[in-house]
Amino acid sequence: MSDTPVVTEEWRPVPDYEGLYEVSDLGCVRTLERDVVTTAGNGGGLRVNRRKAKILKPTLRKGYSCVDLSRDGRQAATRINRIVLLAFQGPPVGDRRFALHRDGNRSHNQLSNLYWGTSQDNADDAKRHGTVLRGENHPEGKLREADVRRIRAMIEQGTSQTTIAAKYGVTQGMIASIKARRTWRHVV
Repeated sequence: MSDTPVVTEEWRPVPDYEGLYEVSDLGCVRTLERDVVTTAGNGGGLRVNRRKAKILKPTLRKGYSCVDLSRDGRQAATRINRIVLLAFQGPPVGDRRFALHRDGNRSHNQLSNLYWGTSQDNADDAKRHGTVLRGENHPEGKLREADVRRIRAMIEQGTSQTTIAAKYGVTQGMIASIKARRTWRHVV
């Protein structure tokens, strides 16, 4: 006998896609076996195709696991974390409308790792998980922490903000914000 515990997976219908898709508490999404009516083309009339049930392969969009769900000829890319919460906990209530990951891993979509949270919960989680897009982590950031330290040193030495801005390819307003510590205040 094996000491490995048996993991049971619970499946529920995907809200608004009942009879078409199901989602599990482990974060898997599957299509259900069904007949799909399509046009045969070239005036051939309608054709009925039998679609077999299968587990959908998620794609990553902005770091989130997503699947494409289709209904009535319309396709929608849907985040799996939202599907899991909608199926197992129901729709969000009040300002708890964000589908959040307890561990910060956007592709870990097991029900035990998910919860409905507020905008503030989302911001707090991002800080706790180190996923805040600021400074060097921001994909559109032009400066690095070392640059900011040099900029502050140049400001203290009396170099004009316009000269510094030209050297680093940013605006004078950015240099003013660095000086006033409105931006990059986390850099000492």
